[in-house]
Amino acid sequence: MSERSHLPFRLTTPTADVSPVVLSSPHSGRVYPPELVASLCVAPAALRPLEDGPTDKLAEHACGSGAVLIAALLPRAYVDLNRHPEELDPDLVPDVGTARRLSAKVRAGLGVIPSRLGTVSLYRGHLPVSVVDQRLSLAHAPYHRQLAVLLGERVAMFGAAILLDLHSMPSMLTGRGRGAIDVALGDRFGYAADPVVMQRAVSVLRAAGLTVGRNSPYAGGFITKYHGRPWRGVSALQVEFRRSLFMDEASYEPLAEYGGIPGVVRMLAGELAEVAREIGMAARRTALRA
Repeated sequence: MSERSHLPFRLTTPTADVSPVVLSSPHSGRVYPPELVASLCVAPAALRPLEDGPTDKLAEHACGSGAVLIAALLPRAYVDLNRHPEELDPDLVPDVGTARRLSAKVRAGLGVIPSRLGTVSLYRGHLPVSVVDQRLSLAHAPYHRQLAVLLGERVAMFGAAILLDLHSMPSMLTGRGRGAIDVALGDRFGYAADPVVMQRAVSVLRAAGLTVGRNSPYAGGFITKYHGRPWRGVSALQVEFRRSLFMDEASYEPLAEYGGIPGVVRMLAGELAEVAREIGMAARRTALRA
């Protein structure tokens, strides 16, 4: 494997045997720019609930079997890569004008630039539109541009590609007892992925002994919706692991060997690579008959 860093993200690529699987870790960045810290009214440590923990480390092992990983370096507090660039809180950016989407996430303070955690405001005052535009151009746009390139390259090579967008979820949101969920898979209720991709992913994860939720409690965010185009050969799944599977949720320290989850991700990526190849071959046969 080789690794290249280009702020705001790093790429971990296989040295050979490239597969049709692309891994994304948009909420694992922990490089807090000084200008961000200076504008906050809370300490960076208070922003840990916004972070997904080391989801990039869960994915790296899969790069040894042909997958490629794109991982954010800048934190979600700087810009949320899993939100539409127009999801802006008007209380934080009052001068943004009509270019805003008042989604439920924005109303909860979790837009493309998070404005609060619960009832706690994160910023000392308003953010100028120029700051918003800078963050979007420096972090949001390059990440999605590179992700589109990686997926496009694999569609050209294999006829299809699969995106696994990796996240983590607090254990308190996953249920209790026998109804607790270990992994939530989201394909935007079938919009973002070929049905066989979801089916195979569920089978692989259940075979690994994990309890799987389908589009519940998470159905996928902006990354899944924006890049998932099964009719163009790209299937996208959001994959949310319960945090206690791989880290101590109180100290944020990873468990030994990340609780074995990297092996699960590698197995999932390997199985779905075969699915992508099958989808690609079927698409090419259809094109030849047309």
